[in-house]
Amino acid sequence: MIAALVPLLVIGGLIALVIRVVGRRTAQTGEATSVTVRRFFHYALMYGVLVVVAIGVSGLLAEIIPARGIEVRRDPVVLARSLAFVIVGSPTLAGLGMWTQRLLDREPRERASFGWAFYLTASLLSALVVAGWAAFEALGWVFGFEDFDRESWARAVVWTVVWAGHWWLSIRAGHPPRLRLERLAGSAAGLIGVGTALGVALTAVLASLYDATVEAPVIVPLADGLGRGGAGVLVGGLIWWWYWHRGAVQFSRDTLWHAYVLLIGVFGGLATTVVSGTLALYTVLEWFIGDPSAATAAAQFDSVPAQAAGVIVGAGLWFYHRAVLRVAGATGRTDVDRIYDYLIAGIGLLAALGGVTTLLVAVIDTVLPAPAVELGASARNTLLAAITLLVVGGPIWWTFWSRIQGLIRKESRGEQTSPIRRVYLFVLFGIGGVAALISLLVVMFVAIEDLIEGRFGAETVRDLRIGLSIVLTVGATAGYHWSVFGRDREVEPEEPPGVRSVVLVDRNGAALAAAISDQFGARVRQWHRLDDHAPVIDPDAVLRALAEERYPHVLVLSGPGGVEIVPFEED
Repeated sequence: MIAALVPLLVIGGLIALVIRVVGRRTAQTGEATSVTVRRFFHYALMYGVLVVVAIGVSGLLAEIIPARGIEVRRDPVVLARSLAFVIVGSPTLAGLGMWTQRLLDREPRERASFGWAFYLTASLLSALVVAGWAAFEALGWVFGFEDFDRESWARAVVWTVVWAGHWWLSIRAGHPPRLRLERLAGSAAGLIGVGTALGVALTAVLASLYDATVEAPVIVPLADGLGRGGAGVLVGGLIWWWYWHRGAVQFSRDTLWHAYVLLIGVFGGLATTVVSGTLALYTVLEWFIGDPSAATAAAQFDSVPAQAAGVIVGAGLWFYHRAVLRVAGATGRTDVDRIYDYLIAGIGLLAALGGVTTLLVAVIDTVLPAPAVELGASARNTLLAAITLLVVGGPIWWTFWSRIQGLIRKESRGEQTSPIRRVYLFVLFGIGGVAALISLLVVMFVAIEDLIEGRFGAETVRDLRIGLSIVLTVGATAGYHWSVFGRDREVEPEEPPGVRSVVLVDRNGAALAAAISDQFGARVRQWHRLDDHAPVIDPDAVLRALAEERYPHVLVLSGPGGVEIVPFEED
């Protein structure tokens, strides 16, 4: 009896949690909690039914598509499941769709609601990913690297139709500010797809040239690699072009847009370049200086084509997105410039820090060599790995960090008090301090245990070489950045003039809220007025008034004489 109540208790707890969360959210917007709860279950159910129907239609379409000369046994279980999904799901989806259409036509606020945006975002991204992968698999038959697959073609057709229908729906009845995340996520999916495909195709070409040069046996045929790369470039490139070049690249440059460009484009491209370049350099040094893991040069360098392709593709992504950031044409040093510099400095620092840590491990391996019976990398190869990381990461970190510090030496007070710099320093101190503390606890535990049991010696020190190296290097790095953070805190930041947060009171001011955020970089909270007789706020008048406002926190509403700006102070 008690066991039977557990599912009910879980469901009840989830419902209570949803009501509490949405109640806290809707308290700020003046919207009834029941409406938000209704939207949550309404759009979540419609999304789930959409997936069920799409799966069912895909299964039925796969049964209809000819097998192209390949004898395929029809699975009655799959057919029964597909029919059940379509028969039950189709009328349910149609009913939910008609209900949704009436809500969208009757209540304008429904289009700007989080629930509707969630449904469109989830449906579009799900359809995009499934249709894109299915199209890649289906094109395998066209490009000659896979046999004809009815299921892939069926999924590609059905989910493309689902995506196209919801794209049209998002244009006709969507709220653009709410869909920015979906547009940028689609851009990221296309970029990752086309970047991976370019790497595969370039690897096939370079590997073919390498195999022909060293007269090594061809492991992956050139046609197969070019076919996979071509199919991936076709699918991923089309997605990236549609989402990025047709739309997202022209978005206002807000936090979300910069997060995509900096994290996906700049960080992803540079990280790919650094990792691939490090592996390639280590492979070369291992053959000429270290203890090679392969018996022949042809086998030793067979991974270099893939690593070279990674460097080329990663560098291309990095330079392209760096150029996109420079298009803004802003004068002086902006926060975007700071994020870019600190991001790349952090990547270089991590690589260099790994090199120093590996160098200490190599020193301990040299002083306390392992017994002959133990297997593992030689001390020489460990030293080469350390040198490789230092050669790759050291110059990157030094170039960008020295440039940042040079700006501070020129008395750039805004640079030293920048929140971005302080976050960078504090994150490095916090993560480094935690990592060093955990490593120190492990080192002390093992050392004390061996000391109590009377077996503390050179073998103990050797077993703890990685932990000791992390304590020394990461701890020193955390201490250095804490000292820099402490010196910077002695400089009081200048209070930026102008508006920093806005409370907008209007009947429908979503577009105005986005314009205020874009123009002033202020945090905007929107409160909906319930009195229908209040005049609608003039957006141009609000933007002009806020441009002359000197108070940081203001309330914006329509008054008898037009726009009324009320400054206030937060507790």
